Amino acid sequence: MRGFRTYLVVSICLLSFMNMPDIAFAEADSTSSKVSEETPKPIAEWFAAYDQIRRDAEMPLSEKLKYGGAVKRALKTGGKLSASTQKFAEKMIAKFAAATAAMKALTPVPETKELHDGYIQYFTEMEKNFSDCVNKQEIDASLAESKSAAKRSIETLNNKNKKLDDDLRTKYDVPKHKHS
Repeated sequence: MRGFRTYLVVSICLLSFMNMPDIAFAEADSTSSKVSEETPKPIAEWFAAYDQIRRDAEMPLSEKLKYGGAVKRALKTGGKLSASTQKFAEKMIAKFAAATAAMKALTPVPETKELHDGYIQYFTEMEKNFSDCVNKQEIDASLAESKSAAKRSIETLNNKNKKLDDDLRTKYDVPKHKHS
């Protein structure tokens, strides 16, 4: 039973983190990166800074694949994080901490306040999610339950953020986020 719980917890972590690019960031398209002349300057400037923060926090596909492999290896060792997985998770903690700090330092305009706050919450929750995995020496049932609830919460928040992001970009004619 203990092996199944370990498998369940690590699988939940894997699913949560493997979906991160889809969760964390709006899809890029071939739209020009130029903001419309009709877009108010404060909104255009806020989106430019916000998009850079998001690019800096992205998880490249190569890291996503490497992390997936590392989690599979963790399953084979009883749920403990390998040194490379631990190092990767610590890197992601630092990325999300930096993104949270950068978002907090960015002054929102009234039109972007809700999205601004949503991404502060998102980056904070992702940092906590990675920290929980790093700080647990052994994967157990309590971590499985908390990871499952955290995954649902993050997905709900992300869907809300993505919809708001899309609505604001449409309203103010701001191109979609470009990946790094």
